[in-house]
Amino acid sequence: MTRRPAGLLVAVLLALPFVAGAQGASESLEREARSAFKAGRFRDAALKFQDAATAAAEAPRRGRMELQAAWSHYNDKNPRASREALRRALEADREIEIVPEFFSPDFLKIVDEVKRSSAPAPRLTPADLTETKRIASEKLADGRVAEVVYDLTSLRPEQLDAESWALLARAYEATGRPDAAAHARR
Repeated sequence: MTRRPAGLLVAVLLALPFVAGAQGASESLEREARSAFKAGRFRDAALKFQDAATAAAEAPRRGRMELQAAWSHYNDKNPRASREALRRALEADREIEIVPEFFSPDFLKIVDEVKRSSAPAPRLTPADLTETKRIASEKLADGRVAEVVYDLTSLRPEQLDAESWALLARAYEATGRPDAAAHARR
């Protein structure tokens, strides 16, 4: 029994230099990235920040490095790469602190867009779906078909049941969109 804890202790002690080495590599890459950023070499800085994120041992540090990579890509006029780096930053640390004073308003808009698009959509409970269908039926009867289309298309397709799809098809027909109605019936 005493050998197992001793063996575990030895394994942990042997692993410590590798973790410390990885953290040191991450910090070294971060310093290189910061100097590249200050020199105006934004693409190089972004790549080094991404390397630092890969080498980082903790998720919050990975998130911060990916955020810096996103900012560097943004300054390099590469919004697509900036969005990808932001997505990775949020995957690494969902609660990452983004100080608005450090970034431009346009970059902060991109941050908000990425946060919204990467946020998990809330699951609809069966009771909520039943209520949504009841309201949609009432709106159809009142002739408010555009609201029905909006309400039902704002849900994820896998959340809709056959009755919901039928209501959506009726709403599409009423708005004069037969191809959308046919698609909703499938």
